Amino acid sequence: MRRGIVPAAAVSAAAALAAAAFLAAGATQPGDLGGTFEVDAVYDAGSRSVMVSFEDLSGGSSSVTREVLGMGESFQRSYVGARFVEEVPFGPPPRLGWKVHPVTFAVEHRDLGEIGIKTEIREPGGPRPAVIYSRP
Repeated sequence: MRRGIVPAAAVSAAAALAAAAFLAAGATQPGDLGGTFEVDAVYDAGSRSVMVSFEDLSGGSSSVTREVLGMGESFQRSYVGARFVEEVPFGPPPRLGWKVHPVTFAVEHRDLGEIGIKTEIREPGGPRPAVIYSRP
């Protein structure tokens, strides 16, 4: 193995551990917050990127930090406000499936406090994956 290259299995394991830690932080059922937040992450094969969207239907989010986990280099960005859409460069689809690249959102909400949201990337036209909500 060349120096500086991380095996796919190690990346997958790291993503699985991050997802487990996210769930252990106090996951709630989607019905609890699903009417407040809409998130999506759709892969575009043509541009080899993922279109990530976030919308707080209540308008109460003051800031959101979005991260795509499991990538060779962390892809994290912070936003101010209750809505954004961003194209994230990705490359070819992962050999091990989209589950190794969850998309997480850390939300600061004026009424709800801190909220964690996790979803998965999906193919265009594919079913929407489950959205998991947590509170620290």
